Amino acid sequence: MVLAQEASRCQNDKPLRVLIVCETFLPLIGGAEVHVLKLAQALQAQGLDVRVATAAKGPEEVEGVVARRLAGFNVYGKRGPFAVARELLPLMTLVRKADVVHAHYSARMAAIVGAFGRLFRRRIVVTLHGYGTHYSSVRDSRSARFWRWLSLKTAHEIIAVSEELALVARRVAPNKPVTVIASGVDTAQFAPRERPPRDTVIVGTVRRLVPKNGLHYLLQCLPYLDRTAPIRVRLIGDGRDRAKLERLVADLHLEDIVEFAGVIQNAELPAALDDLDIVAFPSTAEGTSVAALEAMAAGKAVVASSVSSYPGLLGSDERGIVVRLFDDTQSNYEPPDTLPDDALKRLAQAISRLAKDPDLRKQYGARARQYVCDEYDWSAIARRVAEKYR
Repeated sequence: MVLAQEASRCQNDKPLRVLIVCETFLPLIGGAEVHVLKLAQALQAQGLDVRVATAAKGPEEVEGVVARRLAGFNVYGKRGPFAVARELLPLMTLVRKADVVHAHYSARMAAIVGAFGRLFRRRIVVTLHGYGTHYSSVRDSRSARFWRWLSLKTAHEIIAVSEELALVARRVAPNKPVTVIASGVDTAQFAPRERPPRDTVIVGTVRRLVPKNGLHYLLQCLPYLDRTAPIRVRLIGDGRDRAKLERLVADLHLEDIVEFAGVIQNAELPAALDDLDIVAFPSTAEGTSVAALEAMAAGKAVVASSVSSYPGLLGSDERGIVVRLFDDTQSNYEPPDTLPDDALKRLAQAISRLAKDPDLRKQYGARARQYVCDEYDWSAIARRVAEKYR
């Protein structure tokens, strides 16, 4: 606690000025976007002066966090370099006014603010979330590999949200200090709530509809479900794969049990989780899954793939069910279109097991809730991050 208090002050006892940089941010909902918001709020609660710079369009303030929108960084193709050039001076000014620059991801904006930070002799911290860092996400892009190298090269401290990402960082930047600090969760906001009993079991996800989240596998396993308990599936979120997933639902004749709920606001997430009985994460790539932590904090029964951090979060059939869907447990941002029938059947069996046993769902949910409260509350995560700002 003393270290965090020291980190929140700079010379003349002024609040430490922190610029958090993330290419994506709310209102776009995703793990890293929620991570940045909650971290910024927790750091502000500890006395730091925090600003966010992002390429995502949206309001200038999100739930008490000021966000400077530099949309030119979100332009690609022939106009991309000119759009970025227009944003360099505003971004440079933001870096110059900060004491600490904390970049998220190891992509273009992280690399650029790292270079600016070195120019102005600012403290530079980079948090790695997966995309732009993991080998499968940069394999086919020379420019992505360059941005990753530059962002890690300019950093004073590297934070990885999982041990898998820490291993990548140590290989790319072997002389840099790397610390694993997972994503956190607001355990007061995401808490179990009483709900009237019902006969139908709702299996859901709160995710972007993108390939790495494996939602096509969830749909493909549904024909193998044991329908002893009436089951419905609710996909909350949106993304570039929505039309593809809707076609898959039609091809499998699942329109009667699958619902696309669309995008919701961040403040609506707890209520959305309240109405789910089982939350599924058949992902092919993750850092520390913020969505899984939120579901666990809400006391939900979770089914997840054995990729990356899920086995550690859920334990050995202790706080949820881990299903081996892939031969490799490392993250893969280029997932196959389908899985062998045996893998899909294992996923369906895990869901069916929970659907038929409400007491088992409660047991998993209670143990998951306690684990998240002990290990992943945002106040504890923010204190560990603030120590890296010293």
